[in-house]
Amino acid sequence: MGVDGTAGREVCGREFRHAMSTSDLPPEFFYYPDAVAEGRVQRSEAACTACGRRRGWISEAILYTASQLNDPVVCPWCIADGTAVSRFGGTFNEIDDPIEPDVATEVIERTPNFETWQDWSWPTHCGQPAIYRGQPTGSELRADPAVLAAFVDLLAEEVDWTQDHAFLAQFIDGLGSGQTAYRFECPVCAQPVMRWDCD
Repeated sequence: MGVDGTAGREVCGREFRHAMSTSDLPPEFFYYPDAVAEGRVQRSEAACTACGRRRGWISEAILYTASQLNDPVVCPWCIADGTAVSRFGGTFNEIDDPIEPDVATEVIERTPNFETWQDWSWPTHCGQPAIYRGQPTGSELRADPAVLAAFVDLLAEEVDWTQDHAFLAQFIDGLGSGQTAYRFECPVCAQPVMRWDCD
């Protein structure tokens, strides 16, 4: 335990800390830094299904497990330190490519997931999981040429209508309605990594 009253775990040279006091803010997730801002971790007086404590915060993340849980609610501390998966089994995420096991486990078992239309795996880049940066709108994509280019390149790999520029522009303008872009960033080279899906 550190001098500041937190417990830590080192993964690939980075120390992941989670607070031990119920008055503290929830732990930060390296690969999902905006979990609170996006509402995936929320203030709540509910008791955590994993630890039984009321710590003032609960995660909306879904634990995919074969355990017969009755409407489970899990606190972010039990996600961050692996208690939720250790107790109930299962995973929060899947990951694209084989990578160093400790780092993969940090995403698969100790990082909250976020809502998607379809099921798909967490992307990697430079042999590392990418950092999730949210769901940009069309105007936000256009404001960042590198992110826009990465998104268009991804679409070109998966669909055959990207040469229809009017339709492509309409598709981008409609992000956030029936279709969604997901922005990630490589922690090594900062390259934008994109995913998308639709209802």
